[in-house]
Amino acid sequence: MEHPKNILIIGGDSFVAENFLRKTTSGANIRLISRKKTHQENETISSDFTDIQEKHFQWADIVFNCAAVVHSPKAPVKSYYRVNYTLTRNNALKAKKNGVRLFIQMSTIAVYGLQSYIDKSTIENPLSHYGKSKLLADTVLQEMVKDDFNVLIIRPPMIYGEAHAPGNMGKLFNLVNTGLPLPLGGINNKRQFLNIDNLVAFLDEDIEKELTGIRIPADSESISTTELIKLIGKKLNKPTLLFHIPGQIWFVKHFFPALYQKLYTDLIINPDFMYSIHTGIGLNEGIEKMVGSE
Repeated sequence: MEHPKNILIIGGDSFVAENFLRKTTSGANIRLISRKKTHQENETISSDFTDIQEKHFQWADIVFNCAAVVHSPKAPVKSYYRVNYTLTRNNALKAKKNGVRLFIQMSTIAVYGLQSYIDKSTIENPLSHYGKSKLLADTVLQEMVKDDFNVLIIRPPMIYGEAHAPGNMGKLFNLVNTGLPLPLGGINNKRQFLNIDNLVAFLDEDIEKELTGIRIPADSESISTTELIKLIGKKLNKPTLLFHIPGQIWFVKHFFPALYQKLYTDLIINPDFMYSIHTGIGLNEGIEKMVGSE
């Protein structure tokens, strides 16, 4: 009988790590390195993830890296590269040196830039410092792969589910919750998202099989920005008064290209390049759970 795997999570206080700890069915032994207390067992608090002791890596079979600087207007540019690239590279080197079999990297779909359709042939072209620093980390991790050290790079689209979802989904949720009119009517795009429960199910399978390479977990269904706002409003029991300002699409596209990409364009992932749980949590149930956990 196979012994439970030992997983070291770096960034145990992150949204993904906290949900993984609550929902995983992997049966793994888990230790955390966190910046702030989550009150989980086997947790080490450290303000500097560059200082993780060798003994933590010696114990682990798998390292799951959730530490990152995401989209933050207050973050200095250099912090993206220090945390997302240099820190990841250095901890992966420690993991490799100390016999870790698999390094799981939470990356981002932002490495593809403004692409609306993504498949195995899509060339990475990040526009933001977040995406650029993550791509640097992904590249150096792939260069480290050897027979006894493998890497799994996860590039999810926007994650949602549970209260306090991070990033743009959390911002959209809070906007709708105000009940104020929003200039987001008549957007007929199609975008795929990722429910946090589906991500945990994906991680459990990856841990069990120790899968490698680049993978994009995503919900199988897609939805337009306008439809998504209406669905959130319905679940929140808030009015969704949506309107359109002439010229706003041109303005956002030229002055806020990253925002334009997230609100107005398509994001469809080729099924051959996507991990999809067809029997998992769908958008309707996922948004409902997100509202219920507030």
